[in-house]
Amino acid sequence: MINVNIAGLKISFEFGFFAVAAVFYLLDAPELALTAVCACVIHEIGHCIAAVISDIKIEQLVFWAGGVKMISASSLKPVYSEVFVLFAGPFFNFAAALFFYLTGADWAFSVNLILGLFNLLPFSNLDGGAVLRKILEHYELNSSLIMKAVAIISAAIIIAFFYIFNTGNITGYITVILLTVYEFCY
Repeated sequence: MINVNIAGLKISFEFGFFAVAAVFYLLDAPELALTAVCACVIHEIGHCIAAVISDIKIEQLVFWAGGVKMISASSLKPVYSEVFVLFAGPFFNFAAALFFYLTGADWAFSVNLILGLFNLLPFSNLDGGAVLRKILEHYELNSSLIMKAVAIISAAIIIAFFYIFNTGNITGYITVILLTVYEFCY
């Protein structure tokens, strides 16, 4: 792991981040890999701006195989502040997608739209799943059990969609399976 400290913000890069970036670079066109990195930066900027608006101090950014995680000093309260910060990332991707659509930048439009939608899926490692977990915990429901059930149902629907529409996207299948497995391991 590589750690850097910039103005009190700890930034960590895990090996998995570089491994996934290299795989995507090799599997896709290099310009698509760069566009995806830029879309991730746009996404995280959305979270950071929402955190600043909500007066939340970010202590650490961790670049890992699944993307980027922001770690705050303490649990965000109230729940609506957490939900606001979590939804800000996908919102920024959707805003960027609209901009790129209007300017005719098809790759950037597609990548930002897909990243925004992907992050709304109800898996714990994604923004949609984190929102669902926060809401379940707020109402004192068994979030662990419900998140596992939601992960299995969501994975089945997504895999069926990939199969029915013959996407041939092996990366999509693997990603959905890994997200579901993660739900049971952590």
